[in-house]
Amino acid sequence: IRDIADRKQAEKQLARQASAIEQAAEEIIITDSEGIIEYANPAFEQISGYSRAEAISKSFAFLESKKEDHAYTEMWAAIRAGEVWRGRLTTRKKDGGLAEADATVSPIFDPAGNRMGYVFVKRDVTEQIKVEAMFRQSQKMEAIGTLAGGIAHDFNNILSAIFGFAEIAKLETAETSGAHRCLVKILEAAGRARDLVKQILTFSRQTDIKPRPIQPKIIVKETLKLLEASLPSTIEIRANLQANEAVMADPTSIHQIIMNLCTNAGHAMRKSGGILDISLINVELDHDFARVHPEIKPGPFLRLTVSDTGHGMSHDVKERIFDPFFTTKGEGEGTGMGLSVVHGIVRSLGGTIAVHSEPDEGSTFSVYLPIHSRQQVKKEEQEEIIPGGKEHIVFVDDEEFIVDIAQQMLEMLGYRVMGKTDSREAFAYFKEHADEVDLVITDFTMPHMTGIDLAKEIRKIRPELPILLCTGYNTGFSEAELKETGINAFILKPVVRKELAGVVRKVLDGR
Repeated sequence: IRDIADRKQAEKQLARQASAIEQAAEEIIITDSEGIIEYANPAFEQISGYSRAEAISKSFAFLESKKEDHAYTEMWAAIRAGEVWRGRLTTRKKDGGLAEADATVSPIFDPAGNRMGYVFVKRDVTEQIKVEAMFRQSQKMEAIGTLAGGIAHDFNNILSAIFGFAEIAKLETAETSGAHRCLVKILEAAGRARDLVKQILTFSRQTDIKPRPIQPKIIVKETLKLLEASLPSTIEIRANLQANEAVMADPTSIHQIIMNLCTNAGHAMRKSGGILDISLINVELDHDFARVHPEIKPGPFLRLTVSDTGHGMSHDVKERIFDPFFTTKGEGEGTGMGLSVVHGIVRSLGGTIAVHSEPDEGSTFSVYLPIHSRQQVKKEEQEEIIPGGKEHIVFVDDEEFIVDIAQQMLEMLGYRVMGKTDSREAFAYFKEHADEVDLVITDFTMPHMTGIDLAKEIRKIRPELPILLCTGYNTGFSEAELKETGINAFILKPVVRKELAGVVRKVLDGR
């Protein structure tokens, strides 16, 4: 009777253990001494995508990723020597994706001490690794942002000199002269440099992204010039840019869409060469299209198409191509964020993206963006009258050449200007002439007394005096916070004459 009771107790214990293994969140796999799978629990099915029937009787090696060969080499050496092995394993799932797991692998012995097989207990840490990677990426981006802010501040000061002196010289030369034409080209190049700094600051999130009606055709042309220099000569670029309509976006977002798609296409053709085809046309999307893509509404759209003649993609890869961190590139060749970023930008602009690809037949990405207006964007805006005045302005910046430029510009507009390179001297001058000053324009970052501190001290004497902040990078203050500190408006360097004239007049007029 005792034997029967003991046996029943043992059976109950085994049943509990079997139930615990079946219900465990960790993958549990048992193999024989040759590594042939004899058992896998439901967690294995959920994580790997394979059914137990597909795995049983196969060698455990069919799950190996071939990515971390040294880990598997160490593992097999340890467990065949009768030791327990602990470490991280990368396994390949049924859909071709990779899963990371913290694993404990133990040999199993019979009562006589003979090795019967192995038990693998694996805790899936794929999502944890993604979160850690995102955290590291955010830290890296924060560091890049800090660096970009410093670079932009210095670079914008340099551009201020180029813009300022070139504009002044342009005003003093005859329009028919060769010098005038050269100065126009210098200003155009400086304008492109200023846009580049804005892109860097937007990328590092140190400046706000403000959508406005823009013409993608112009940005595509500019981006293709950059791509021609970076892609190998074995890749031919063909462009068919017909659409002139505008979309609501910021230029950096459109630039990033094109760069990411074209870089991805270039990577697919880097070994064999091929044709990179970019087109931009108008399309009318109907209700049938909108039913397939419920994120958009029927109507007029711009379609940007980027096609390559590369290796193409399988159906499984296409299904995951926009997932963050998913990549088919080798180690160190990509983060898997490029197409995910494109997808996010396109959706944020009220558009959608579609992909067509077959193995060995290349890939085509089609981006659809809603047209802002059926009217063409004007190529040339009418020349505006640049406003001036006779008010007394104090301009302060710790860079002497910026004070020199601003003083000349403002005096040419009719203003009376006192320029200072020391904020303390500027404040001392203001105290002596408080009733005569109509506007103070100040830099943000200065030694001894920042622009914000200067504004606060001035407001103690004349609370109603307008103050304009002129800075080389975003201060980090919101518009409301700036007003609380006494700033009426701010303008980003490098400042061109037309912009400076407009903002100064607006602030002085209280608009």
